[in-house]
Amino acid sequence: MENRESADQLPNDCPGRQSRGCPPAPERPGTGPFFGEKTFSAEKSSAENMDLSPSHPALRLIRARPDLFSRQGHVAATWRRRNGKTFGPYYRLGYREGGRQFSVYLGRSGELVEQVRRAIEAVQMPLAQRRLFNSIERQIRASLRVHKLRVSALLRPYGLRLKGFEVRGWRYSPLRYLLPRRRLLPRIVPRRPPPLRRQTSTPAERLLRFLDARDGPRVLAQ
Repeated sequence: MENRESADQLPNDCPGRQSRGCPPAPERPGTGPFFGEKTFSAEKSSAENMDLSPSHPALRLIRARPDLFSRQGHVAATWRRRNGKTFGPYYRLGYREGGRQFSVYLGRSGELVEQVRRAIEAVQMPLAQRRLFNSIERQIRASLRVHKLRVSALLRPYGLRLKGFEVRGWRYSPLRYLLPRRRLLPRIVPRRPPPLRRQTSTPAERLLRFLDARDGPRVLAQ
């Protein structure tokens, strides 16, 4: 059941009333834009500035509770019937907290409604991007599975199979007799160079090394 505060249902020309849970208005409203908010000059009437002020309870609530509106929040339009006539649309900001439904009255101002919608979109942008990336990743993985099944069906008549991203079964495949023995692709890792062969010494050199090892180095007479 939706709970509506009395202040939320009042029109925007009641500056003395505030919605429950909304932070107080800043000391210098309009000093900087927030989520597309616009500052207004003093030349406009006070009634216009009251509806489009950056200190509106809905904008202040979104600015103070970005964690709350990062996953929820919407702007709904309603119509009212009186004496057989339809009036509206009247807009409100709806959200849930603690299992209860709350709303902040926005009135009929189209520019204020657009500011609130842009504020909600800016807060929910990270979540929307993450959901978009996850959706694209799921589509890519599904497409990859389909293409791997098609490749496996093409390799099966030749005795080959697809293991992950590697084609196996070349040893027993009839294609090994048709393809050349040389490598179709250059070797990525070069072959290990052959070890250097030790030079063979003569018997005289081996005898001198034996005598040097037994009696120590010899000094040849001049």
